[in-house]
Amino acid sequence: MSAQQYFLNAENREAGKHTSREARKASKVPSVVYGPKFKNLNIFVEENTIKKYLSRRFESTIFSLK
Repeated sequence: MSAQQYFLNAENREAGKHTSREARKASKVPSVVYGPKFKNLNIFVEENTIKKYLSRRFESTIFSLK
């Protein structure tokens, strides 16, 4: 059985309350990507995309960012 790859379309964002608040109004979810070998990355992800993956079967899925 081969593992399926999942992708999320993301766009960069500036950190801060104002930009996050405006993004939520535009149905975008402010998010942060953490990693051991790079600086934290602030991004937006479309709310509809996230809703598509809310089921239990995606709890431990690794997503690639576009």
